[in-house]
Amino acid sequence: MCWLDRVCSKTILEIRDRFGIDTMVETGSAEGNSAIFYARHFKEVYSCEADFDLYQLALKRSRHLSNVHLYQQRSPVFLRSFKAWPAIFFLDAHSPGDWPIWEELEALEGNRLACIVIHDFKVPVPGLGYLKDGHLEL
Repeated sequence: MCWLDRVCSKTILEIRDRFGIDTMVETGSAEGNSAIFYARHFKEVYSCEADFDLYQLALKRSRHLSNVHLYQQRSPVFLRSFKAWPAIFFLDAHSPGDWPIWEELEALEGNRLACIVIHDFKVPVPGLGYLKDGHLEL
């Protein structure tokens, strides 16, 4: 996430508080902005980035945070390692022409301890942006 979506972040923190979840799992680290933000609000943050250069940048930017764990791999592979963890899964891995959401959901299938938040998905919530053909819509 190259910009921090305030409505989404507020909603995620409300979910954290309501259900007592202290682990955030994010797909699509990009530059590491959201992983760094969520590191202040969760005990552990796990994030993956498929693009090597973005992964390196996120790693460099978050190296001072001991509770941020970054992985350089595609999101469906990354998500398969979380079978029984109580966590918020923030699905935000996509790039033009590559929308792995169905593979991500299949990877999480059967995980009953998951709260899944899908970003950049059009919903009728004022102020919550989404991507359409690679461009931000509000």
